[in-house]
Amino acid sequence: MLNISKAALLAAVLSLAAAPAVLAQDSSSSSAEASAPVTTTRASFDSRVSIPTVTAVDSSMDEVTLREVLSGNLAAHASELSALSATSITVPEITLTITTSENGGTPQVTEMSYKDLVLRDVKNGIAASASVGSAVSKSPEGTFTFGKMSTGLLDIGGILALYAMVPSTGSEPPLKPIYRNFTWDGAKFEADGVSCDIGRIATDEFDARPLKVSFKELTDAANELEAAKDGAPPAAAMGKVVTFLTDIFQAFKSTPTTVGAIDCSGTGKDGKPFALTLGGVEMGGFSPGSYPAVTINDLKIAASDGSVGLKSATFKAIDFGQPLDALKAASGVDPAWFDKNWRKIIPAWGGMSLTGLAVDVPDPEQQSGRVQLNVADFDLTLGDYLNGIPTKISSSAHGVDMPLPPDSDDDTAKMLKAIGISKINASYEFTASWDKAGQAIRIDNLSVSGADLGSFALAAVAGNATEQLFAVDPDLQQAASMGVTVKSITFTITDSGLGDKLVPLLAAEQNADPATFRTQMAGVAEGAALQMLGSTDAARALGAAVGDFMSGKTKSVRIDVTAKDPNGISVPQLMQASDDPTVLASAVDITGSSPN
Repeated sequence: MLNISKAALLAAVLSLAAAPAVLAQDSSSSSAEASAPVTTTRASFDSRVSIPTVTAVDSSMDEVTLREVLSGNLAAHASELSALSATSITVPEITLTITTSENGGTPQVTEMSYKDLVLRDVKNGIAASASVGSAVSKSPEGTFTFGKMSTGLLDIGGILALYAMVPSTGSEPPLKPIYRNFTWDGAKFEADGVSCDIGRIATDEFDARPLKVSFKELTDAANELEAAKDGAPPAAAMGKVVTFLTDIFQAFKSTPTTVGAIDCSGTGKDGKPFALTLGGVEMGGFSPGSYPAVTINDLKIAASDGSVGLKSATFKAIDFGQPLDALKAASGVDPAWFDKNWRKIIPAWGGMSLTGLAVDVPDPEQQSGRVQLNVADFDLTLGDYLNGIPTKISSSAHGVDMPLPPDSDDDTAKMLKAIGISKINASYEFTASWDKAGQAIRIDNLSVSGADLGSFALAAVAGNATEQLFAVDPDLQQAASMGVTVKSITFTITDSGLGDKLVPLLAAEQNADPATFRTQMAGVAEGAALQMLGSTDAARALGAAVGDFMSGKTKSVRIDVTAKDPNGISVPQLMQASDDPTVLASAVDITGSSPN
């Protein structure tokens, strides 16, 4: 792709604004055909560019010079190109042939041709419109055929300034449009046994400003760091790399981009047919310091032995604000700084979501088994990052539907099948956050439910959750975690049919009448509450609530555990309670009730 750009600058910049970064290399001549052979002890590389004609009308650059630019000699003419004016420039065809061979092996030939490159109404390096009629790339892997690419505006000078190939204006130049109204009429890929059609791509505008560190400077710095890998890295080279990293994420912005349907079919390596279709892709707009959300729609993968389908999936936006601030604030950045502060440069990823997942494929662990799964929806949302850790989290999934394996050795699966349940349809909800002002971690909801079975929900508050819980120093973080206390926990259990199915099975194992067995279970539960908490009004109320739930008189029970100390129960106390639950009686208040 390096030399595709060299051969066809005007075509490449229409689709990828980053392509001209490599054009500063000079490996061509002003003749109709230019070649640039390169040979090493392990590999050889040869590229040849053919440009039969160039027609320039009222152009500030003559056709010979334009041919040199298109053949790769851009560096020598960057200033002229950035100030180019012309009524039109037309290049009917550019062909690039690349021949490579590895360790004396069979030469591999790739040929790329661009048809009908046209620039119109160019003034001071800005074209009012630009287009490439079509393009074809042929290689041993297959053939790409690209449809027409066009844009209503193309700022050639802006692209050259972006990559420091011409001087920029001012110390802090603003973002400005590089291209507008970009459209690409899709592409087709064909190879042995495989064919893919890619739909139309479009975006309204892409803006950029010059980078503070050019790619050449970045490459030179990287080479210096590589040469010094066994010693102290050069401070200047490290500074160049850090400046580039903090700058590149802030040098661009764009409007949303859409990609049309993708349709692939063919045969795999096993000779079996397959099909892959995608309804389209939607990418939000880039903004300084932020990578946009990307959504795919209507994904379907089908083979002779199974299928995977997905109605939609979104990879949420990524915010680089905190990492950029950390790098800017650092007085000196070296490998030791990264080892100590790596968490500070973790970007804030917003999470992901999906709807309509359907999987039906062979089970790799069972010869005749299948993996079957349906998920109505799933969401993970992460926010309010502190030192690389999200302090606000929510997640949910609904309609998680899967059949129980027919020959499973799992005890739970066996029990469920024994009570007539052949598949699980479950959901869950989870919401938690850190309250900085109150120094608390709140689990507002952690619940799991199964259709026609029941549900379990938990809410909790942890105290003494200081900011040091998120410290980058692991020792501080560990010490802070040991100081966390538990202030309250609430459990709610609801029976939506599991008890009526399970009790007869358990009673049969004891050769007991189901109703009698259930009454006995309720009595044991009430007695356990009194034994653990003593004969108090709260203990009796708890025992009654649990007993009514166990006997089936009520369909839900709620248990509240609240620390008597306003600061909460310490971790050592909880560890002790795991061995001797009776110690909780003096540390917490436990109450029970029947919500329904």
